[in-house]
Amino acid sequence: MLDLHALDDDAITTIANDPSTMRRILAAVNVMSMEAVAERLGISYYRVKILRGKRLKIEKSQDRDDVMPRSDALPPTMPIPGDPLWHPGDIETWGKQTGRLDEKGNPKRAQPTGRPRQKRS
Repeated sequence: MLDLHALDDDAITTIANDPSTMRRILAAVNVMSMEAVAERLGISYYRVKILRGKRLKIEKSQDRDDVMPRSDALPPTMPIPGDPLWHPGDIETWGKQTGRLDEKGNPKRAQPTGRPRQKRS
């Protein structure tokens, strides 16, 4: 087994510059693409794009970390060049904390944010 902690910076750079090796590493880690996130949460790909876009706006406008995650913005992506990728654990935790996944991990419809509707008289 390869000891990853024994790699020097040159070896890491060589691995990072080889796209086929990077794809194999990412496949072994089971990172999630936007399509996989949509399937896991039971929402459309378009909705994932919207949720990711809100995250990008938040990071540009605020430089602080909120205690609770926003239900209308996906967690930050992994800092990997190319398409956005998430760790499955981050998506699972975010989904359960925001009510998009139940405790068993099954997708459920998110409750609308804001005040509940008033009954019309």
